[in-house]
Amino acid sequence: MLLLLSESIEKIASTMKAEGADEDKLPLVCQVKEKLSGLRYYIEHRNYDIKAMIEKAKQKSYGICDVCGGAGQLRIFEGIYMARCHEHLKTRAS
Repeated sequence: MLLLLSESIEKIASTMKAEGADEDKLPLVCQVKEKLSGLRYYIEHRNYDIKAMIEKAKQKSYGICDVCGGAGQLRIFEGIYMARCHEHLKTRAS
């Protein structure tokens, strides 16, 4: 999912550049991380399409087990947010 998102943003940036956009106006990824068991993707110079793609990926990330990458569900265990599949439900956060 993250690779597909990055490739999509890179394609948009390439199109913008080919259309004559200034280098300092192209999308620039600043930070990618996990927070509260969801994807966070911080980017400068994003447009509506990029914002929508990031939001879709963020929402999808809550359904991906953060241990194995399989289908999971957002859960809160002792105040810690985790996306876990049934198999890893009892695995403690590290």
